[in-house]
Amino acid sequence: MRKFGILTIVIFCSLTISLFCSAQEEARSADTVLMELQEDFRKEGLTETEILNIEVPVRSMLDSGASAPDIKAAVAGFRELGLKGRVLSDSVFSMSYLVGLGDSPESAGKTVHDTAQGAMDKGILGKNLALEIEKQVKLKAERLRKEKE
Repeated sequence: MRKFGILTIVIFCSLTISLFCSAQEEARSADTVLMELQEDFRKEGLTETEILNIEVPVRSMLDSGASAPDIKAAVAGFRELGLKGRVLSDSVFSMSYLVGLGDSPESAGKTVHDTAQGAMDKGILGKNLALEIEKQVKLKAERLRKEKE
């Protein structure tokens, strides 16, 4: 009976160590992907402040299963529109919010991009542009919630 107890403890410890190592490897992998994305963002001309400001939503999207190429493409699309600074970071946060609700990265990025493009075509810029994006993201978030019900 005592051997059975010791064997159970050994097996439990082995499984715990195995799961811990696996979790550490996943964390390292996500950190590596994030660092690679940050380097790509530098090459695309984002400032260090912009890179720092979008770190949290980018990590959140990676944790939600978004791929690095999807995130990179969306951020590049936002930059092509001329988004920078606070509007850029708000746009990436908006995209991350939708991805967190279950939207695909492509669809979330397209929603933000198309909203920004439409608003800019109407002459809406700066803080008002960010508010327009936020309004459309809230509408889409509501639709996503209803679809889940």
